[in-house]
Amino acid sequence: MKTFLLFACVLAAPAFSQAPAAAPPVAHPLRDFSAAMENLSQTISPAVVRIETSGFGIAEGGEQSRASEVSRQRAAGSGVIIDPDGFIVTNAHVLENAQRVKVTVRDVTAQAGRRRSVTLNAAIVGIDKETDIAVLKIDRKGLPILRFATVMPRQGQIVLAVGNPLGLEDSLTMGVISSMERQVGADETISYIQTDAAINPGNSGGALVDVEGRLVGINTFIFTQSGGSEGIGFAIPANVVRSIYRQIRRNGHVHRGEIGAAFQSITAPMVAGLKLPMEHGVIVSDVSPGGPADKAGLKYKDLVLTLGGVAVETSRQVTTGILGRAGESVEMEVLRGIDRKKLTIPVVERTDNTDRLAEKVSIEKNLIAKLGLLCLTVDKKVVEVLPGLRHEYGVVVAARAVSVASQDVALAPGDVIHAMNDELVTSVEGFREAIDKLKPGDAVVLEVERPGRTMFLAFEWQ
Repeated sequence: MKTFLLFACVLAAPAFSQAPAAAPPVAHPLRDFSAAMENLSQTISPAVVRIETSGFGIAEGGEQSRASEVSRQRAAGSGVIIDPDGFIVTNAHVLENAQRVKVTVRDVTAQAGRRRSVTLNAAIVGIDKETDIAVLKIDRKGLPILRFATVMPRQGQIVLAVGNPLGLEDSLTMGVISSMERQVGADETISYIQTDAAINPGNSGGALVDVEGRLVGINTFIFTQSGGSEGIGFAIPANVVRSIYRQIRRNGHVHRGEIGAAFQSITAPMVAGLKLPMEHGVIVSDVSPGGPADKAGLKYKDLVLTLGGVAVETSRQVTTGILGRAGESVEMEVLRGIDRKKLTIPVVERTDNTDRLAEKVSIEKNLIAKLGLLCLTVDKKVVEVLPGLRHEYGVVVAARAVSVASQDVALAPGDVIHAMNDELVTSVEGFREAIDKLKPGDAVVLEVERPGRTMFLAFEWQ
């Protein structure tokens, strides 16, 4: 009986010889988040490059008598590779006065695990100062890229800023979207993304990306009292960057529409001083005689109610609604006194004078290779584009050549060269021949007319 009870107890006892069940893993959200950020950094950083420029510009500061002197200037910023064949987006102000541009990229042929960079010469494909966007091209293929975000970011969304602040290459900071559609000025045509991700001088042209590694904006400027980041940075939205990039790459410049009228957002002083019947909205501040708006019946001081059937509250809504409609027409409803009027206004393509000059040149006839510039002989047609010239002779800089210039000279599209070393310049051919005769060490003095003034541009030929 005792034997049976012992056997029964043994059968009923738990099997302690078996290993205990494994405990479930402990969740560690911060460690997982850190690992995700590390992986994201390794993905996006190779597509952000360092940009260095050199050229000549007007010296700042110093004695009043030196205020118009031209001096050699150097600058640095950041850029984002958009196409694996070497197309890079950056800010236009990064390339201000640039004659030579160098880009430092990760060497994609480097062995795994080794951090290595290579510096290449870059050509300027095009610059759009209005949006502060520029496109560069380097001779390298198979580059890592960032793709544009297809969904607009939202306030509170986590973002990363990548660039070269204060010359510190490949720096990454993290923050959130502080605000969307931030207008810096009442009549500003661009609405920016505001972020508290640290942005400092040198970050300009760098990437603002989401947690998927998509490009949501190009970092462009900060609000600061100290000169450094105070948590108020601004980026150009990806949809604007993408549109400008495509136009510059295709045409070398941006097509914009205009109707020959100017608009301003209504302010409280305007309401009181002009006795306006509306406390907010948009007023027509100018109508160009003979322009599309004038011919369609738009008048000075009209109050704009709708554009394309949509109510408008700011001048930016009107301006941006017209910019992308070149070749089409817009429906505008205005208030004039107590009367409402509906107008149909043709939108024409806006052409800046320098764009009109650039359309007239060819590489074969107009290239001054040693300056990396395309120039036109000043004739009656050029005078029509550039009215008010001091002298109706010389050569005008129409555009930069899409190549790297061999000589740093502070000449920009629209500049007119009237003389070189006290000898009149009367044609592109004559100017090219004079340039070709220069030897290293020769002194060169150009008499240049820049809108509103003339100046001497002196340098030593290299």
